[in-house]
Amino acid sequence: MSRTSQFSQMLRIAFVLLFMFTFAIQPSSVGSAQTPGDEPPVDLTEPGPTPVIEDAAPSTWPTASGPEDMHDYSILDENGQPYLPPAIPEVSAEPGAVYTVTTQLTTDGSLDSTLPVAPDLAAIPYAVTPDEALLSVPEVLDPALDASLTTAGEIYQNPDEVNLPASTPGNLDDFNRPNGSLGASWSPVNGTISIASNRAQTTSGYTTTALAVYSGIGVNNMEADISTQGTTVQYSALVLNYGAGVNNLFIKIQDNSHDGRFDTGGCYLGNNGAGFGLGFFGLSSSFTSAHLSVKVSAARVVTIKLSHIDGGTGTQTYVCSGAPAFEGSSVGIGSYGGGRIDNLSTSPATPVSKDNFNIQNGPLGANWRMRLGSMMIKGSKAVSSTFANNVALYNGLGSNRVEADISLTPGGGLQYAALMLNYDEGVDNLFIKFQDNDGNGNFEKLGCYRGNNSGSFDGFRDVTPFISAHMKIDVGATRLVSVWLTKIDGGTDSAHYLCNTAPGPEGYGVGMASYGGGRVDNFQVINNFEDNFSRANGPLGSNWVIRDGEFTIVNGVAQGYNVLALATYNGLATSEIEGDISLKPGGGVQYTGFVLNYQAGVTDLFLKAQDNVGNGQFTHFGCYIGNNGGPFGPGFFSLSSPFTTAHLHVSVNPARVVTIVLSRINGGAGVQVYTCAGAPVAEGDLAGIVGYGGGQMDNVRINRTVLLDQFNHVDGPLGPTWSYRAANYTVVNQIAVGSLGITDAAITSFNSVTAKVMEGDISLTPGGGTQYSGFTLNYDPGSDFIFVKIQDNDGNGTFDSGACYQHNNASPFGLGFFGLSGVFVNAHLRVSVDVNNNVTILLTKINGGTGTQVYTCTGAPVARDTGIGMDGYNGGRIDNVQVSRYQWGEPAFLPWSRK
Repeated sequence: MSRTSQFSQMLRIAFVLLFMFTFAIQPSSVGSAQTPGDEPPVDLTEPGPTPVIEDAAPSTWPTASGPEDMHDYSILDENGQPYLPPAIPEVSAEPGAVYTVTTQLTTDGSLDSTLPVAPDLAAIPYAVTPDEALLSVPEVLDPALDASLTTAGEIYQNPDEVNLPASTPGNLDDFNRPNGSLGASWSPVNGTISIASNRAQTTSGYTTTALAVYSGIGVNNMEADISTQGTTVQYSALVLNYGAGVNNLFIKIQDNSHDGRFDTGGCYLGNNGAGFGLGFFGLSSSFTSAHLSVKVSAARVVTIKLSHIDGGTGTQTYVCSGAPAFEGSSVGIGSYGGGRIDNLSTSPATPVSKDNFNIQNGPLGANWRMRLGSMMIKGSKAVSSTFANNVALYNGLGSNRVEADISLTPGGGLQYAALMLNYDEGVDNLFIKFQDNDGNGNFEKLGCYRGNNSGSFDGFRDVTPFISAHMKIDVGATRLVSVWLTKIDGGTDSAHYLCNTAPGPEGYGVGMASYGGGRVDNFQVINNFEDNFSRANGPLGSNWVIRDGEFTIVNGVAQGYNVLALATYNGLATSEIEGDISLKPGGGVQYTGFVLNYQAGVTDLFLKAQDNVGNGQFTHFGCYIGNNGGPFGPGFFSLSSPFTTAHLHVSVNPARVVTIVLSRINGGAGVQVYTCAGAPVAEGDLAGIVGYGGGQMDNVRINRTVLLDQFNHVDGPLGPTWSYRAANYTVVNQIAVGSLGITDAAITSFNSVTAKVMEGDISLTPGGGTQYSGFTLNYDPGSDFIFVKIQDNDGNGTFDSGACYQHNNASPFGLGFFGLSGVFVNAHLRVSVDVNNNVTILLTKINGGTGTQVYTCTGAPVARDTGIGMDGYNGGRIDNVQVSRYQWGEPAFLPWSRK
């Protein structure tokens, strides 16, 4: 290294140390105490966050190594100043939706044989008109009439995707957007990196060390395609562990001899700052393009691998030891002189229901996204990196129930550990914390807050002091939060607390928070409960509470006897429940079904399928309250056709409309759908089963309405949990839009999550012409998969047709391309496939109302994989995507994502 370079580095290091010393001696403060009176107790961390205390710079930098005559020309323009990333803005809450509910209290004249004779329950003559869509046969259209079929049978792919190595993980950003800014997902730190020809780059000859970070993705590995442009000194760089911009890892590949070929590399800190490990080193051979992979181990050893060199099979590997400790939870890119970056990737989220943090100290990993501050893994526990409010959201799962072990960092002073539910925008999520408020080494306060430790909804109160415990929180439809502590201080003691009047859910994301060293371990999401009653004949067991009558297990199914039997599941709140229903042979008049919103047993929702004449077939359905009490909606009505067995799913939405879906009727592909509007306000949170005369229930499953993605973030890419498979999807006004203004068939898949059911709200971009929106199931790139769409075929602004295709908008099966029974502008679309390869398309909330349409496509291609995704064309829109209901026997993650 030349003396000029050494002198430049010494000046830069001195400036950094002086800057950090000045930063470190500023007085720090804990949030100012409020004094509204002696009661309630003062929460020392509410309402605002405390200043972030940055780590001081090291006293010495590792010495760069490399050939003595090698000079890094890009260092000459480095000013040596560290940069702090911009704060992540909080998003304002949207106004709550206002619903108008019309109560219907009519019956079809059939006498309910199980109801006592009483004047107020006398039958009201009423002729049932079954849903039009259930009786009509869809008009099968000639595929040639499908206005979006421009290249039928072709599998679209991103132009560069075929050149990526097979091991490439989940896409973070492929930059396949119009030329210009990187977009709002990126925060510029220095200089300007822009998109040009679908690549991130600086202008050729640009002599500023440009750097941009993608905040919150805390991983220890990263990869991208890199290439040169022109013949100036240039580099392309990947950035890991970015926090304060001082000790982050900055790994670059450089054209140092300005001949248009990469010939050198650098293991640096900051923004092209001081070197570590190999420092600035020569490559074994030069090239113009390659795939760059960077990984850092627990021992802080960085491995750099270059593959697909100039499009071939060559590889180069370099190792830089002595990387500093983890600094922060962001990744980034750097460019100088025109260096290009494309197909940027990090580890994909592969959510499981439990995270014990038993990996190397450092970032939380790809399953987590920092929403504020920084948390890290230290000693196999998640802990705050700073004395500030630090919030992490779990990328892959959502629920109304979460639990974890909490403890304190010894000698840490004021600390808390918190769990979060219902997170989307960070405003009205539930934030439940235990706090060591006086810094004496014990948790002694409980805070029931919203947002990010920002506003109490049920106070900040004293609890019996403890050092560690297993914490569990649950919230139900009435917004009562239960907080349990077990294994207190490693023993058998337990405690239970309630937080009343929680705000309505803004989403279903889950997460954790820490301040001052509060520790979280064994984080676990509880998504559902299932019971197949496959145990000895006798009582239902301890998971169930018998509320009335008698339930018993007989030959692997639950049976209710000749009294109005009702049992609730013990302790899990939900707004939907499902199971397989059947009849006891020769049992006479029987029913079986479910209850929702149970608490006092007076106005809970009582939903039953009934053999009303005792002929061995279900003939009627009832929407009642209590235990087979008064009716609501259509009350007691005839089924469109009788059956002996089916899968029953019932749910109630915020507008108090109950949707009833009967599928797998008599083991086939039949589906019947009904709605009961005007359900009473929820009296409670519990769900359960009902039975009479031997009616049988099996394979009960309680699922949460679990959000996959509301797209409630800034306009731009869908985010790191999605991978583009064809054309392009973008977020516009918090809605996912397919190929906006481009007549290509867009398709995207959700990384590492599988399911047999996908649903969401579909709509059209006004004035967009021919458009469609839909979902893919059993996705496997390059093979047959299920492609379902709802389309505005004539471009007049209403959905008028649908299709069941294989591939991407090609090769029909089942109904193929078909006309809808009625046109509409928006609806909720649910697509499912069963074990017999029958696809059910269910449309509800049509134009915001209670109308339904249902279609079945038989003969779906045999599944080669189980991926899920979205498809869209020319502006077709999808929002509030959910994966919340499954065919029985098809276990899957309950995914959720927030960018």
